[in-house]
Amino acid sequence: MAEAEDALRTLAHNVRAARTRAGLSLDELGRRAKVSKGALVGLEKAQGNPNFATLVRLADTLGVSVSALMEGPAEGRVRVVTAGAVMPLWTGERGSEAR
Repeated sequence: MAEAEDALRTLAHNVRAARTRAGLSLDELGRRAKVSKGALVGLEKAQGNPNFATLVRLADTLGVSVSALMEGPAEGRVRVVTAGAVMPLWTGERGSEAR
């Protein structure tokens, strides 16, 4: 259930951010997307369970894709490998190298 709650929080953040970037009030976004203000308030508070049609209308009105509304922050990933697993970028005359 935590994954669903995380997804809803991400959606709430992205809708609010896109609405703010577009300079739209909750009333105006609701009017344009044909979504009630109450539903938008709930959505931006990470409450409720919006259906796909609602997400499509919101995304279209905000000028973003549905996937952009659902996309979480980029995760920095680090992969640790042994030095022998990668080719040297350069090798110096005295034996030094960078990998």
